Amino acid sequence: MIDRLDNPKDFPGYLIWQAGKDWHRQLDSLLSSFDLTYIQFLVLINLDYLLKQKKYVSQKRYCGDYG
Repeated sequence: MIDRLDNPKDFPGYLIWQAGKDWHRQLDSLLSSFDLTYIQFLVLINLDYLLKQKKYVSQKRYCGDYG
């Protein structure tokens, strides 16, 4: 039988959730100084990665055959 934990803070999942929320809050604060959202940041970071690969980039290569 599973032991009941009286305090949500005793659950590892709760602690991971809290840490994730804290990380996201800090990231949002940092990105807001650049007037960026998290999604915009992800797009830019991935674009930077693709451009550094020095290969031809086309969305057809990734999803055009599935449309």
